[in-house]
Amino acid sequence: MAEPTDEEKEMLATSFATGYNHKNKTNYRWENEKSLSPEEPYDFRLFDQGKVLGVQLVRGDVANKDKSYARPARAKKVVDQLQAIFQARGAPSVRIYLNFPKSPKKQQIEKLAQDLEDFIYICCLGELPYLAYEENFDELTLLPLKGHLSDIHIEPHVGKRTGVQISFSWASGELEGELDSVQKVLGAVKLKEGKYDHVILLVDSTGWPIEDEEIPFIRDAVAASPIKEIWVANNFVGNQIAIRVK
Repeated sequence: MAEPTDEEKEMLATSFATGYNHKNKTNYRWENEKSLSPEEPYDFRLFDQGKVLGVQLVRGDVANKDKSYARPARAKKVVDQLQAIFQARGAPSVRIYLNFPKSPKKQQIEKLAQDLEDFIYICCLGELPYLAYEENFDELTLLPLKGHLSDIHIEPHVGKRTGVQISFSWASGELEGELDSVQKVLGAVKLKEGKYDHVILLVDSTGWPIEDEEIPFIRDAVAASPIKEIWVANNFVGNQIAIRVK
């Protein structure tokens, strides 16, 4: 299971601190290098003057770890490299959408980004660059991109915006079973039971939204856990809050 980056840890810790401080009338804060230098059993620490609060962090359980972690992480690396190439060479003024139906292998990332850049520039040679390719319907063979990307959409910007804008997704097109919020939290909690019963556990929702009506069911599911205190970080864009569930 992919470990959170330092930036993700800071964001999660900040959300947790807001909820914890509100509930406990404290003032714990993130302190950069000190917070990122924890000792077992903690993944990060928060500070309130002379007091220290350590927290163990765990990702929510998922049915498909490739879809939830490896695929988006590696797809992002391809897009980041593609952006870097455009910055060095000069970017066309277009919007680009890409879908990665499977995880690019680590050794393929650099070449895939370069192949994409070459292909996009060829598509942008005309006065009105436009392409809508969908693997399931088009017979067009985009070697060496075929098999790595199932959707490529290129279109000119509307209005005065310039430069390249890239968005991406990682759907496979197949039915991929998902766990509900209760299963995700409970599965993550059980991974930590026995070893981390005496610490505060923060479960990262990993981008899926937790609805208010789901919280009572999550509390019921983890009530019997030996872990002394459990929080859930609702790590969903636009609603990043931490909620105590035990």
